[in-house]
Amino acid sequence: MSARTAGRKGRPWRRLRDLVLAASGGICALCGLPGANSVDHIVPLSKGGAPMAPSNLRAAHSTCNSKRGNRMQLRTVKTSRDWYGRE
Repeated sequence: MSARTAGRKGRPWRRLRDLVLAASGGICALCGLPGANSVDHIVPLSKGGAPMAPSNLRAAHSTCNSKRGNRMQLRTVKTSRDWYGRE
């Protein structure tokens, strides 16, 4: 197992991943749309992020997650409330 995937295999990772996805309600933290099917590390592992810390994980679509790569996200996602000025 490489250093990159250490700790992200097996039952503990799957349980943590399922908890993060359930807590988000399936909403992607990167684009704001429903249907998140993967977990994104807020601080990428290559930048020193903790691989199994729940505070470093958020739900994301696999395509949004791979587009982001190992870059840090500096802007927040606009939700429909932001677009239409609803509260």
